[in-house]
Amino acid sequence: MNIELKRLSDYVREVDVVHSDRFVVAVRSAAVTGSVLAAELPEKFELPKEIRKRDGSTVKKTVFDMAIAVGPEMDKFILDFNLEMSERRVRGVGGSRLRPGMEAMLADEKLFFERARLTGEKIRANENKGRNMAAKRFPSETPSPAAEPVKVSRKRTK
Repeated sequence: MNIELKRLSDYVREVDVVHSDRFVVAVRSAAVTGSVLAAELPEKFELPKEIRKRDGSTVKKTVFDMAIAVGPEMDKFILDFNLEMSERRVRGVGGSRLRPGMEAMLADEKLFFERARLTGEKIRANENKGRNMAAKRFPSETPSPAAEPVKVSRKRTK
């Protein structure tokens, strides 16, 4: 039996630098649950992400490398990880919520059409809000729809 193995450090190079530390944590937790077959190696490697300290200096984190079995389980794991990382957390009233990214919308057509509908509603609501605010602040300058246009004389007076 011949198993194809790949190092965790090789997978980390393929992942976005920003998410490299999260990827390592996710792989380790997947190895614990058994969804990914992985064995820890004695060598360490440096993560590409730089962590900024309060004093302004930067540090790179080192972690133990792992040998990971290449197969459909790992491919599915990477696909799921990339989908999860493409969703952005948005902070607002009532805590944070997930805002799906481009990859998530490409994977799910219904999600895209729902987000497009919500975006249209949001834009219309903002336009109406602006019109209402303008009407309250400048009532004389904002013509009502029933008002007739004012005729302006173009004759010059000396």
